[in-house]
Amino acid sequence: MAKVVATFFLASLFFLPRTAQADSATVINVTATTCEGCFGTLPQITLNAQFTVVATTATYFNSGSGNYFTMTKYEVTGIEATFDGEEMSLASPTHGDGSWLSYNNGQFTLGTVYFTFAGDNYASWLENDFAFNLVEISDANGDDYGQNIVINWNAVPTPEPGTCLFLAIGLLGLAVTAKRSKTPA
Repeated sequence: MAKVVATFFLASLFFLPRTAQADSATVINVTATTCEGCFGTLPQITLNAQFTVVATTATYFNSGSGNYFTMTKYEVTGIEATFDGEEMSLASPTHGDGSWLSYNNGQFTLGTVYFTFAGDNYASWLENDFAFNLVEISDANGDDYGQNIVINWNAVPTPEPGTCLFLAIGLLGLAVTAKRSKTPA
């Protein structure tokens, strides 16, 4: 029985989510929807995405507070996404060196992420203004005077392929150990 418990413990260690490390890309599953009950009736939005992020030291722009800062954040280097069913792409930042997220207390939190969608050439962005997570959709002129929508933001790292492999090996080890303990000697 002790072997089963030890094997299970070791297998569970490999299943724990791994946090991103400097110089390694991490893929994050992101969802966002309109915040129901926030400021009356807001347009409905749905964002489903995978962001690729890398810990990078750069000068970023915080669109929520309107200031530049230099520090290590998780720069968004790629997006595979749909925004209201339309293809969404990472856009060049209008300010600072790139789009970014923070990593605090085991969670990725929204910084400023610039994007385009539905074939538009002007950038919109996701931001945290220290009170709410928001999506700022530029108008057709691209002059930043479009819609401002409060959103529910959720970002979860995807498990690394190696983590899934270690889990499978651990579970196989558990099955073998359990079978051996049931077989009479």
